[in-house]
Amino acid sequence: MSEELTTTETAPKLQKNVISYSPVFPILTGAVLLDLPIDDMVEDVIGLVGDQKNCPGGYCSLYSELNIDNLRGVKEMKEAIYGVSCAFGRELKFEADYDKSAIQLWVNVLRRDNYQTIRSHQRGVFSGLIAIRTDNKMSPILFKNPSFDQRSHEPFVRPQDLSPFTADTMSIIPEVGALNIWPSWLQYSQPEMVESGPHISFGFTIDFLPPGV
Repeated sequence: MSEELTTTETAPKLQKNVISYSPVFPILTGAVLLDLPIDDMVEDVIGLVGDQKNCPGGYCSLYSELNIDNLRGVKEMKEAIYGVSCAFGRELKFEADYDKSAIQLWVNVLRRDNYQTIRSHQRGVFSGLIAIRTDNKMSPILFKNPSFDQRSHEPFVRPQDLSPFTADTMSIIPEVGALNIWPSWLQYSQPEMVESGPHISFGFTIDFLPPGV
């Protein structure tokens, strides 16, 4: 895990920029295709992590001494996280001092039978994931509809009766090299991996100082 105070005047040029409301329930999400040295990053992660597995969720450097700042491509990745987060925040009309941000970044390595339990990152403003290696049957990221708990008392309905506003989850399949971003309070999980993998991704949270602080 790496955390630092970042001041950046210019955002990187984006190859692909999609910031839109989810078609399943109205939560603003984003996806941006980055220009990263993917092969080098995969080689560095595999070289450092090997076959390590520290929890059912696979290997997560959040709980280790791994210094991911030394990995190739991480500097460019942090710059992209900052630039995309600024654009995302301004689209949401989120008031903050965008010249000052704190970024946390970690690496995940998931193999067969690994899964991610439901979680959120309440101390951040935005969270996200950048996949650098996947396979054709990689588990999706599932986002929980924030209104679902309040509707748990309602009678059971058939799946075809669900509207885009009442579906319990939405999902995305991470694309290699794409930065996916969402509000940090949104709960997400990842079902059990059925392929041997490994699936490698970087997770992040970013926080901004309030105006005038």
